[in-house]
Amino acid sequence: INEALEKAQRVAIIGAGYVGLEVAECLQSVGKTVHLFEREPQVLPGIDHDMAQIIEYELQRFGVILSVGAKVLALVGSDGRVNGVKAASGLGIAPADVVLLDTGVVPNVDLAHEAGIQTGVTGAISVNSYMETNVPTIFAAGNCAETYCAIRRRPILHYIGTVAAKQGRVAGDNLAARRTKFLGAVGTTVLKVFDLAVGRTGLSSREAAAESIPVVSARIEALDRAAYYPTARKIWVKLIAERESRKLIGAQVVGYGEASKRIDVAATAITAGMRVDELAQIDLAYSPPYGNLWDPLLVAAQKLLRQMALW
Repeated sequence: INEALEKAQRVAIIGAGYVGLEVAECLQSVGKTVHLFEREPQVLPGIDHDMAQIIEYELQRFGVILSVGAKVLALVGSDGRVNGVKAASGLGIAPADVVLLDTGVVPNVDLAHEAGIQTGVTGAISVNSYMETNVPTIFAAGNCAETYCAIRRRPILHYIGTVAAKQGRVAGDNLAARRTKFLGAVGTTVLKVFDLAVGRTGLSSREAAAESIPVVSARIEALDRAAYYPTARKIWVKLIAERESRKLIGAQVVGYGEASKRIDVAATAITAGMRVDELAQIDLAYSPPYGNLWDPLLVAAQKLLRQMALW
């Protein structure tokens, strides 16, 4: 890849997921012309559209050419070299010297099938809470194995290094005869997009709808510290709660600097099964250089409560 990029100026990236956005920033920072294609109507399909729009503006502010809702139909070229990308969005053929793909992951389970190990509905290796397969004493962890989603309460595909590491620890403990359970994941991730920090945990509104979970959501725009500090910058927080139980099941944060750390608070609340009214009163640290008297996470929780007619 490095060799191809040395001679290339125009780079097309197909897929605007985590890797696609990280690569776009890297290449843009070294002077490449980057064109990012995404077949969904927004970047980062795992977050909600109103939050994705903030990220899209940031990409365009730094000069990334963005085509969303643009399913790639073909790569065009001659003499074994690509020179363009044809998408279904009516753009014609976008010029490209190099094309990079970020279109997802498929678990490699060939060896598992040969060994008689069962795979689940996701296509990954089916494991129990001890990370053990259907074959006794054979364990699986990481990208090849299913991950138990603590919100959906069923196995999913979840390709995150932190989760893989925890699964590996659990598998190792059980191989060493120390019984340990993997308690599941809530899908907490963080990403740098130029100057922005982007965090998400739990379910997005769209993911909740796909699970037929009635939800209420609220989004706020605030400052990440006291307004009179010259370093105060905007932060956007969105919270999603299950309508009936009032439990927090999703959160998204976009901001600057350490804004993404608030997603860890939300992930903890989701893991603990906290209701929104409980989150709204959680005791968070405050000092003007580091935050607001009312943390944006609490402000979002209060707005969500009002929308749920519980305030």
